[in-house]
Amino acid sequence: MHHKLSLKSQAEVAATLDAICDGLADSEVSRRVKAAVGAETFRLKDPIGDARKQVEDFASGLLATLSDDRLGELVKAARTTIEWASSEKRRREFFDGKEILDRFFKQHVASTGMSKEIFLYECAREASDRSSVKSFVEALFTVISPEGSTPRTDAG
Repeated sequence: MHHKLSLKSQAEVAATLDAICDGLADSEVSRRVKAAVGAETFRLKDPIGDARKQVEDFASGLLATLSDDRLGELVKAARTTIEWASSEKRRREFFDGKEILDRFFKQHVASTGMSKEIFLYECAREASDRSSVKSFVEALFTVISPEGSTPRTDAG
């Protein structure tokens, strides 16, 4: 597929990835704030006659938990993290990798005829050669594997 790509060098790919990350800064703030806030659910309880009060209590609790000050703190913390990742040239590690790959695929690979699944598989295969990725995967499977079993390292 190399001959079908408009990008011809690693430097061009790196510049493209950096441009994609530049465009993701605001959505990264949003993603991090939403993760920090978490999800709350409401479920009506008995007696259902006081449903309105239950909803009001739930809403009041949410408003108290996510005050303007608290939201401001979360946004500031997210921006600080993003600025750090930018200054350390680590945005590709700390930003939403799925979104980066999706945008890269749409901008540069989709027109080549390569399927998104194959593109993602090839990206994962290439990334698996990095020592940081190997360490992460080994640590992950050490944690999730049943005690006494050895995690598989082969593809089969």
